[in-house]
Amino acid sequence: MIWWDALTVHAVGRALLFEDWARFTTVAAVSRYGEGSVEHRAVLDAWERVEVRVPER
Repeated sequence: MIWWDALTVHAVGRALLFEDWARFTTVAAVSRYGEGSVEHRAVLDAWERVEVRVPER
């Protein structure tokens, strides 16, 4: 659901960077499950593991 939310809520363009997707998915996780939820922390951890910085909202 997080990816679906990120895809459908944010304008998807051709020039998106991994950092953009990191921000979109983080915002989607917080919107759907809440700040600090297991899902939110999992999204942050996943981006950290692949060394993609999550920009500030």
